Amino acid sequence: MSAPSGTRRPSRSARPGRVLDGPARVLLVHADDSFLATVREIGRPAGGTGVPEPAPGPSAEELGRALAVHGITNVGPPMEQAEAERLHRRRAGAAVPG
Repeated sequence: MSAPSGTRRPSRSARPGRVLDGPARVLLVHADDSFLATVREIGRPAGGTGVPEPAPGPSAEELGRALAVHGITNVGPPMEQAEAERLHRRRAGAAVPG
């Protein structure tokens, strides 16, 4: 997914029937290091060389503060799966109900 600078939009897997329910690999490319600085601020170093146990992330308030400090605007929660599927169909040229 690419977007022009300044584009604001939440994202979600738009593949019908697919919901991310496990680990994922994502490549993010940014014009500056603001996102990297945010991740470093809210992240935790690994405790060893193995895969760590899942742990809760920062609260919405903590995340919001960290994003704001680094000049990143949170545009809201990700879209719902039904909305992602409508977008996928629209981009594929299929008729989209309602």
